[in-house]
Amino acid sequence: MAVNFLIVAALRDEAAAIERLLLLPEPLGEYVVGKVKRAGEQGYYTVGIVNLYDGMGSLHAGPVTQQAITTLQPSAVLMTGIAAGFEEAQAAVQLGDLMIPYGVVPYELAKLVGANKELDTPATVQHRGIAWAVSESLWRTAANVAQDLEQPWISMISAARPEGAASPPKIHAIPDSVIGCGDKIVADEEAEVRQWLLNTYPRQVLGLEMESFPALRACRILDTPFVVAKASVDKATLAKDDRWRVYSCELSAAFLLSIVKHY
Repeated sequence: MAVNFLIVAALRDEAAAIERLLLLPEPLGEYVVGKVKRAGEQGYYTVGIVNLYDGMGSLHAGPVTQQAITTLQPSAVLMTGIAAGFEEAQAAVQLGDLMIPYGVVPYELAKLVGANKELDTPATVQHRGIAWAVSESLWRTAANVAQDLEQPWISMISAARPEGAASPPKIHAIPDSVIGCGDKIVADEEAEVRQWLLNTYPRQVLGLEMESFPALRACRILDTPFVVAKASVDKATLAKDDRWRVYSCELSAAFLLSIVKHY
């Protein structure tokens, strides 16, 4: 069965947030397929969900996405979910904000250079990853949806924002913005990869997560448009909790389906 759109979710609650918003969702082997009503016209799009089954990182995201594209033959792929946002970046991403980067930077590719005692130079990490752009047409649709003053995605969210949070959430669909991607869960304000992203992309960086780059690479291999929209649940520091998890999963899901309706 071919679908119009494929949505990739790394975690069960991310996939569940999408499934809740679909019309007539039904299992199709290892996938779930449902419908979304098109905006401003009659008819529906078919949407498939592939759940990585809590298999975070590139080990699962790339191969599973590639297999799902081969099986379901979508016209476009979107990635939902949660991530870490950088409050100190120029974009000042706050908890509960949504990040829609224009590019994805893989931060694992690097050369480790040892310390030189004779020259009194410290050990360094020389990163080799560069930003890969997402689909121009999908990203432009997302940016246009973000400009909608009626914010239709808000009414699709059933979870309450945590007490004391600013409302509504900010949608960071910024030209040339990037998000970092790697296999490490970062929970350290001084972590090398975190500081490298902030120092190398001070104007563009929004945050970091673990699955978008291998999914994007799979889409490039199969010539399929890709975009990612992830909501911030922490700051990639020690200050982590689950207060934002449910709301952020639903925000990402609601906004992504708004993109689908208007694409």
